[in-house]
Amino acid sequence: MIYLVRHGQTAWNRDRIFRGRKDLPLSEEGRLQASSTALLLKECNIKAVYSSPLKRALETANEIASACRCLVVGEEGLIDLDFGDWEGKRFEWVKKYDPEQYRLYRSSPERCTIPGGESLKECFERAYRAFLGIAEKHVDDTSHCVLVSHRVILKLLLLGILGLPLSSFWKITLDTCSICEIDPKENEFIVRAINSRCHLATVSAHGIDF
Repeated sequence: MIYLVRHGQTAWNRDRIFRGRKDLPLSEEGRLQASSTALLLKECNIKAVYSSPLKRALETANEIASACRCLVVGEEGLIDLDFGDWEGKRFEWVKKYDPEQYRLYRSSPERCTIPGGESLKECFERAYRAFLGIAEKHVDDTSHCVLVSHRVILKLLLLGILGLPLSSFWKITLDTCSICEIDPKENEFIVRAINSRCHLATVSAHGIDF
């Protein structure tokens, strides 16, 4: 089984600020989310944890790896989408000062060109390539692993696994520290769960999908 975990909450998630490559730590709630996620995955026979190199993902991954008694492997391909000029800007600011691209981002994300940033297609290609490389190492039933990454990355991986177009990006919700379960078979992947967050009931008042 491959478990896809979105990192825990940061202050910028809570305040609706574009994050991208900005290296943010987890908030207090994010650390509690990571701890609860680790407690759940501790029982899942995890052999390896792969993570985006950004701090918010690594903090989450280290919590899981510590509970599962394994190492964290940094994976550059799992780094967040480069939001270019939007990084550090509130959603409302971008909507006001870059209305056309923001409109595309919300309605046709596959057509959006973020100034100074990365396209969804470019992001998908490098993230899915990284995912397939990791999956090759964990095809048997006893070699479970965890991938800790970001909302955009994990949504794109799910679209690739499900065979859906990039235009379906907004049809998937992934809250902070939610878990998706992917069962790798010989020639395909089976999705067992998406956005599972029952383990967060006592530490998080609500999900955050932004």
